[in-house]
Amino acid sequence: MKHLERLSTILVLFVASMLAWRLVTDRLTTANSHQRLSAPYTGQALGLPDIRYGNKATLVLALSTRCHFCQQSTPFYQKLTKISSRAGDALKIVAILPQDEASSSRYLSQQGIVVDRIVSGSLGAISVGATPTVILLDAKRKVLKSWAGLLNGSRESEVLVAIHGLCQDCSTI
Repeated sequence: MKHLERLSTILVLFVASMLAWRLVTDRLTTANSHQRLSAPYTGQALGLPDIRYGNKATLVLALSTRCHFCQQSTPFYQKLTKISSRAGDALKIVAILPQDEASSSRYLSQQGIVVDRIVSGSLGAISVGATPTVILLDAKRKVLKSWAGLLNGSRESEVLVAIHGLCQDCSTI
């Protein structure tokens, strides 16, 4: 009987420990991911200095040279730059990075990401709390949609559909 009591006590302690661990990690993860994945809201005017915006749409890529999710997203950003090059003035891509312009330019070049303008500045100034973040602006520089964090295939498709819906010249590859 003592063996059974000891086993049940161990089981209760184990379950209580697991529940406490889950509670703590859920709270930390939720708090951090909310902070980490903040992005500009729809309708927000986004003003970046000295930017030549697209006639129909502008994509803002908020990246960092130190972000491994940005590096994992490189093939998608390369695809976006090909779409932009085919669209001419209809779609422009602006990259904003917190690092200095020389480091940012070197990073984008190494990744094969071609953009129309590189801005070195605070991501917080455009309401971005994490990298990577993709922001789609209309011709009036208002946020139509933003996507924060590493995008899976369906979220990448959302970006492409949103671009095509705004810019018929912006055919996907």
